[in-house]
Amino acid sequence: METYNTKNQLPFVNLHSHTGIGSIFDGLGKPEEHFDFAFSNGADAMAITDHGNMNSLPYAVMHIKKMKEEGKNFKYIMGCEAYFIPSISEWREEYEKYKAEKKTKDDDSISGATIEDEAATKKENKSVINRRRHLVLLAQNQKGLNNIFKLISESYKNENFYRYPRIDYSLLEKYNEGIIALSACLTADAVVDTSKGQITMKELVEKVNNSEEIFVLSYDEKNNKLVHQKVVWADLTRKNAKLVKIKLKDGKELRLTPDHKVYTDKGWMKAEELKNHKNIKIFSLK
Repeated sequence: METYNTKNQLPFVNLHSHTGIGSIFDGLGKPEEHFDFAFSNGADAMAITDHGNMNSLPYAVMHIKKMKEEGKNFKYIMGCEAYFIPSISEWREEYEKYKAEKKTKDDDSISGATIEDEAATKKENKSVINRRRHLVLLAQNQKGLNNIFKLISESYKNENFYRYPRIDYSLLEKYNEGIIALSACLTADAVVDTSKGQITMKELVEKVNNSEEIFVLSYDEKNNKLVHQKVVWADLTRKNAKLVKIKLKDGKELRLTPDHKVYTDKGWMKAEELKNHKNIKIFSLK
C-alpha cells in the first residue's frame, strides 16, 4: 500500500466512503482499515457514509478510541448515504398501483445491510417504484447524529420501504437540525452570487479551500426572502458528467448536472425535469 507526501498540498478530508460492512457490493474493508490508510496518508479526519444504514459505527468508534490511546489525533465524522425521493406519499401511490397490477406481494423484508449495485442504480430507465437518489448526510453534533438515527429508523418503516429504505423532504424537514447534506453539482464555470460578488464555482472552491469565509445568496423558503448562507464545503465531485443547459427568458444560460435541483414556482425540481414544463419560473419571489 503506497503513501504520498501531503506537504505543501491542500488538506483533504473524505466525506463520502463505503465499507464492506454496511455497503455490500459498493464498499470494501472495515472502518479501521479506512481510518488507518487515511491517517497514514496525512488526513486527520474521515466520514463513513454507508448505504441506508450506520452498521459500521460500533467498529469505527472502537477503532477511533484505539487510535487516541496510541496518540493519533484523528476524527471520525459520522454519517450515512440515505436513499432519497422527493415525496414518499406520491411514490407510495405508484407502489400501490404496481401491487394492484401485479396482484402479487413483493418481499419487503427489512435487511440490516443494503446490497447496492451502483451501476444498476444509475440506469436511466427504471420503474417509478424503484427510483431513488443518493443523499449524503453528515452529523455536525450529537443532535445531528440523533436525527440521522431517526431518519434511518423512519426509512425502514413499511410505508417507506420497498427493497430499499427511503426518506423524503418531509422527513428531512422534521429531522434536519445538526445535519449537513451534500448536494448535487454545478459546473466549474457557473456564476454564483456571493458575499465577494459574482464569482465562478471554480473560484468559490479555491477560496473556500484557502480558508476564506464565503457566503452565497440563497432563498429562505419559510420567510420567502433572499439571505446569505455560509459555504461550509466546496470541491469538484464529478468529472465529465452529463450536463443540462437551461436558457432563461433574459437570455442567460445555466449548465448543471441533471440531478441538481432548482427552486421554481412549482417547488424544488431536478434540472432534467424542467424540459417537461413550459413557462416555468425559476426562483420566483411573491
